[in-house]
Parts: sequence; structure tokens; C-alpha cells
Amino acid sequence: MPDIIPLQVPHAADAPPPALAGCFRAGEIVALLLADDVDRSEVVRSASGAMPANAAHLTREPALRAWLSLSENVAFGRGGLSSFSREGLVANALGRTGLGGLAQARPGELDAEQRHAVALARIYLSRPAALLMDEPFAPLSHGARARLEEILLTFWRESRPGIVLTTRDAGQAARLADRILVLRGRTPRIVAGFVNLQPRPRDPESAGMRALRREVARTLMAAPFATPRPGLAAAM
Repeated sequence: MPDIIPLQVPHAADAPPPALAGCFRAGEIVALLLADDVDRSEVVRSASGAMPANAAHLTREPALRAWLSLSENVAFGRGGLSSFSREGLVANALGRTGLGGLAQARPGELDAEQRHAVALARIYLSRPAALLMDEPFAPLSHGARARLEEILLTFWRESRPGIVLTTRDAGQAARLADRILVLRGRTPRIVAGFVNLQPRPRDPESAGMRALRREVARTLMAAPFATPRPGLAAAM
């Protein structure tokens, strides 16, 4: 059974909870797993403040420009490149995200999975060193989430950005993250942490993954620890 590491999270009296100063690490994927009573927007604001200033953001709903083609959406804001270089990079990003034949399509012609893939294509083009993901792919079907997660992991394996994602899905946290921090309460607090040692690529049906999902889900539903305990350094 995976180890559960109870945490005491120090934060200054004037700091907005939760104190997530240690949630970001270069090259690592960290999941902030939220109970139903947690205000997601508050956690996103706090996590954003803990990340590098140039971190890219991947939102719950892709922010696409309806009047631009997919190529133009992916390239938007990418100055400093020659037309030839930009065209090649955009074509590669669209191809890597399964959109190679849709370069001239408009966002309104796409289904929900494809719109999220456009957002990932922008990530492929910009190659950020830090990425904050706010409930990525939450509105999509299980199959669509799995396909997009694999695209994300391919990018992560190639570029090793530090990623912080908020999610309410224990399975997604187990599939993606190296560390899982469980948050509960209307004033959110980290109540538990897991170091995910399951080898990649992860088989979701392996005994280790099933055990991790069960333990994470159990912790997510349980009451917060009545007495904070030491152990922050192990998972933070």
C-alpha cells in the first residue's frame, strides 16, 4: 500500500491559505487534489503565486480566438520568428497533438477534445519551463481525457517542465503526478501528501496503481487530521 505522509503546512499569518510555496519543483508534476468543499479559484491563485512569473497557464476551458484559424491560434503572440520558422513550428505542434489536418479550421468547427488539443499545441510551441493546469480536461469524457493526458505526458517527457495541476479526480492525480497533495476545507489546507513511486508509463490497472487510487480517494473523503503532524519535507 502506498505511504501516506501527513503534513503540517506552515504559513505566515498574513499569507492567504493554503501556503503552497513548496508545491512547484522544476521537472516534476505535482497534483493538488481538491475535496468538494475546496474553493478551486483560491487554490489556483495561491499556486500561481508559488510558481515562476513566466509560468504558462492551461485553463479548464481553452481560450481560443473564434475568428482565427487553428494555425493562427497556436501562433498567436509568438513574435520574433520568421514566417518560415513559425509555419514549421506550428505545423509540428498541430501534428503532435493530432490536429495536423485541421490547420485552417476555426475553433467553432471543433469538438471539445480538439479545442483542448489546440491549447496543448500552444504549449508544444511555447515550450514553457513551468505550467499551471487548472482542472485540465475536466469537462471531457474519460477516453478524451486519457488521450489528452498522453499528449501532455509526451511533452513533459521531452521538455521536463515543472507542472502543478489542480484536480478533483483521484485517478487523474495518480496517473499524472509525482507528488499528490490533498486539500480539504473551506479555508483550504493540505491535509495529506503522497509521493507517487509508480513507474512510468503507468498501467492504470496495475496492482500498485489500484492501491494508490484507493488510498488517495479514501484520504480525499476522510476528515482532516485533527492534530497536524510532522512530515512536510517528505512530500513538499
